[in-house]
Amino acid sequence: MQKFSLVLLTILLAIPHSIYAASAQDNLSKIASTIKNLQGDFIQFEYDERGRPLKVLEGEFKMTDQLKLWWQVNPPYAQTIISNGTHTMIYDDDLQQLIVRDLDRDNLPPFFFMANNPRLLDAMDIAQPDADQSTFFLSDSNVEIFIHFEKNLPVEISWTNELSQRITIRFDNLRKNRRIATRVFNFKPPLGTSILVE
Repeated sequence: MQKFSLVLLTILLAIPHSIYAASAQDNLSKIASTIKNLQGDFIQFEYDERGRPLKVLEGEFKMTDQLKLWWQVNPPYAQTIISNGTHTMIYDDDLQQLIVRDLDRDNLPPFFFMANNPRLLDAMDIAQPDADQSTFFLSDSNVEIFIHFEKNLPVEISWTNELSQRITIRFDNLRKNRRIATRVFNFKPPLGTSILVE
């Protein structure tokens, strides 16, 4: 899905990355390893390449470190995005359309930052400009992502999509490591839904 696609976001750091590289990865890994699942509310801001606001999305989410995700956007942009660990399903309420595609593990949306995934962390450069602040910049040849934690919970994440639109998501009412029913990630579309398999 376009809004979750990843492209390069140029972030200039005043402090050399090499100073914090090792400790930054250790610190982020420690935080990530405490999050087995997460749920709460979100508000998503989208801006164009000039920084002008495009839209604001609000909703609820649930996710696990097994690459499972339930992402519910409220009207007027009602949409449900679900990953069951192997496939991604995108249901558009207005179009009554469901898109099903394989989960691309090599190009995961930034929502999976909390997954305890050593391959993901090892593949990225990780910077922590201030050792006293749980703020991290993750980057590889395709993307740079900003993540800020408070009390070991993610409160803000930001990146730029392939249309040069800046996406910033803020999380609220977070609940960590509470039971999430498996059926949440097994989406059954309403009768009459048009299904497209990519």
